[in-house]
Amino acid sequence: MTHPSAVTFELVRQTLPTDKAVVGAVTAPDRTRYALCCNAMEEDRSATSSPGSTLLACPPDGTWEVVAQLPELSLRSLCCTLDGRVFACGMAGACVEYDPAARAVARHATGARDILWRVHGRSRDAVWVAGENALLRFDGSAWRPLDLAGALGAGAWPTLVDVHAAGDEVVAVGAQIEGSCLLRVDAGGALEAETVAAHSLYACVALGGEDALAMGNDGAWRRSASGWSRVVDLSSGDVRPFGRPGCVGVHAGQVVLASVDGVDVLKALLTDRPSLEGRLVNLWLDGKHQRLALGPKLGASSLAFEGERLVIGLPGQLWDVALP
Repeated sequence: MTHPSAVTFELVRQTLPTDKAVVGAVTAPDRTRYALCCNAMEEDRSATSSPGSTLLACPPDGTWEVVAQLPELSLRSLCCTLDGRVFACGMAGACVEYDPAARAVARHATGARDILWRVHGRSRDAVWVAGENALLRFDGSAWRPLDLAGALGAGAWPTLVDVHAAGDEVVAVGAQIEGSCLLRVDAGGALEAETVAAHSLYACVALGGEDALAMGNDGAWRRSASGWSRVVDLSSGDVRPFGRPGCVGVHAGQVVLASVDGVDVLKALLTDRPSLEGRLVNLWLDGKHQRLALGPKLGASSLAFEGERLVIGLPGQLWDVALP
């Protein structure tokens, strides 16, 4: 796997016991890896011969195995808390919790009716989900919605596509009719909308201490005590982040971004249709663009920075790309 200047990335490919696309992958505190897999289409039962979602696990120095089959649920996101509980969320407000010790899945009633795009949490009593007009917290016993109308105004209907929790803050991002939408929950539990001058926001990470990052269609934005400012400017580039999956983080002290849909949307529709199918992963390291080709028949279904690597989910495969 190479980028335009022919620098080689170290790559480890893992084949999974499923034909479904990997939509989320995490590593637990005990180093067990989990992968959530589902069909890419919303109408799962007509998408392939194996509808629904599958949760896989791979212990350290072990092999991948199926730990849960959920044929009636279309799940889209996965997280593991610091106390080892695994949560997944998805279509129609669905959410499940996997207990590795009991090897059991519990279904949660979130109260949400539309899709929940992202789940993240540091402990079982502080798990967050973000979705269509929804930002909810699980306190260990029940899911409770936050007052979006109070933060955004009456009649607001945001589509929140990512949420990330640090020890003392939570950040959620997405879009609404007026443009981008960014919400922050501070250490005291207060929810506020904050202004970011991007048209759309696709990914975020809370770094703690009022520090956070968000990835937009024009680059990366960083939060400080004085507000949000753009730290990676891609607004004039031919290739820039566009859509999901995508991720943002910090590597070797530098802001890093990854997105499958990095080609200008109009140009992609006219001349570069395969890029819209996730066959190219665009990676920005220290502001420099790298293009990672996945292959003519492969499409990335998830992207995440984990440690010193970019984790790419694909149909039936998981790729670990070491960052230089």
